[in-house]
Amino acid sequence: SSGSANSGEDGTYVIHGLAPGTYAVRFDPMMHNWYYDDGLLSEYFDGAPEWQLAAPVDVLVGEDTGSINATLRQGAMITGTVYGPDGTTPAPYVSVYTSPGTTLGDATTGADGTYTIKGVPAGTYSVRFDPWNHNDMYGARLLSEYYENTRDESAATTRWLEPGETWSGVDATLEEGATLSGTVTGDDGAKLGGITVRLTDPVTGVEIWRGTDASGFWTADAVPPGSYILEFDPSNYNDAYDASYVREFWSDKAGFWEADPVSVSLAETRSDLNVQLVQGGLTLTANIGGLPAGAGDTYQWIDLYERLAD
Repeated sequence: SSGSANSGEDGTYVIHGLAPGTYAVRFDPMMHNWYYDDGLLSEYFDGAPEWQLAAPVDVLVGEDTGSINATLRQGAMITGTVYGPDGTTPAPYVSVYTSPGTTLGDATTGADGTYTIKGVPAGTYSVRFDPWNHNDMYGARLLSEYYENTRDESAATTRWLEPGETWSGVDATLEEGATLSGTVTGDDGAKLGGITVRLTDPVTGVEIWRGTDASGFWTADAVPPGSYILEFDPSNYNDAYDASYVREFWSDKAGFWEADPVSVSLAETRSDLNVQLVQGGLTLTANIGGLPAGAGDTYQWIDLYERLAD
């Protein structure tokens, strides 16, 4: 059995209709925090951070439990300012998160680039800055990062925070990523829409997926610096148009590890990553013998292996 109630303007509450038993009582200030822009922490009776540590409340038939009160504490606060690549221009609409995340551990920068994260529970945190909303609104290509100036979470600066503590000056100057683009055509000159373009950095593990539009054009913005393998996969196009274009890697390579890596620098723009896919992919037709009666319409897995020369 369980029950709930909201505290009134005077802070009092009453939970009715509880069956007899022993309960843990939780105080959750989420709505209060949202309405009053506050940063109180949730807790269990009597001041416990987890239900396993909560003081039990016994409910008996026809009896009032008495005063099950709580004095909620302020969580920690993180403040700072986010700038663009020049280090002076504020970057609004950047999402800022605690890492690891918490229920209230996020904020969005204002027009002046400042942010405040409230209600952070005690713990060790870093901060992540995610500019995707900013990029969408301003046509920018800023890169996400962790404090201080790293895209590797394990290398981020961290700090232990106590309730009521303020970690100020957690600023960021976001770097500008690259823009890569090109056009995919067929060996007959056709513009190929719906081709999957995948950029993979084998060192960092970063993967970026894009698709070509009806004119065969593709673009990838805010690409972090690195060395990328470009893959052009026509599977969706082939399925849609009963075509037989062959997947390839940059440039004119058949396999991932044979591909020529594309080196990418900060703020670079490169628009010459064009490819021409050839047709003639192998179509395999086979009759499978030895199947039981009635099994002719079932799907059978067939594995193909490339035989390498000795």
